[in-house]
Amino acid sequence: MHQHTSIWYIHSNCSDLQDYWISFQRWNKYWYFHAWKKKVPILVTYIISQIFGVYFGMVFSYLVLGHDQSLNLHPPDNQNQEIYYVFLTEMFFSWIFMTVYLHAKTSKIAPSTDPGLRAITMMVVQYVNSGMIMPVTGGCLNPTIGFCAVTFRAIVTKHSETSYMKYLPAYLFGPLIAGFLAGAFVRYVALVVAPESPDSAPPEFNTSKQQLNDSRSTHGGAAADYYQIRNNHD
Repeated sequence: MHQHTSIWYIHSNCSDLQDYWISFQRWNKYWYFHAWKKKVPILVTYIISQIFGVYFGMVFSYLVLGHDQSLNLHPPDNQNQEIYYVFLTEMFFSWIFMTVYLHAKTSKIAPSTDPGLRAITMMVVQYVNSGMIMPVTGGCLNPTIGFCAVTFRAIVTKHSETSYMKYLPAYLFGPLIAGFLAGAFVRYVALVVAPESPDSAPPEFNTSKQQLNDSRSTHGGAAADYYQIRNNHD
């Protein structure tokens, strides 16, 4: 009798734990869905504003520069590139650009705390990657620019001009997939393996309520103050 009671008790506890786990999973999924649901309007706003901005820029450049000098995004005329080759090239170099861009933009993994150096890093990596693929794809690196530039050119094209609409999927999905891959890499790899820096530690105060790990307090900066405090506590 005691043995049957023990078995029933263990089975009951396991069932309760399983119910708790299922409830937690459902709550977790709901919480993530609720968090994503809040960000949908922001995402839609970004997409619409970028599309309007690029189209406005295309119209302005077309009116100022004319039909021949305005942007016509396509591979060089002397190279009949395959669509898959343009897609892979755009995706690879867009991934490099977005990975470096997110590193420079995220404080925890940024190579420098100077906002000027961060901005220069973003501009240099965009210029280098765009220049490297320009002889192959035309140098898009942005799904919104690729979509708007190709479609706008198709609208205003002349009858004697070659249409490059066949490259639209490569210009759209190449950088778009690269952005997802770069974001996933930074979120699940770079931010996970990055060590905690002393500057990211919470401020510690002495009896006079003065912040000790301020970069202006000693010649060693925040790092020296942080390790000095840790040694004193130990």
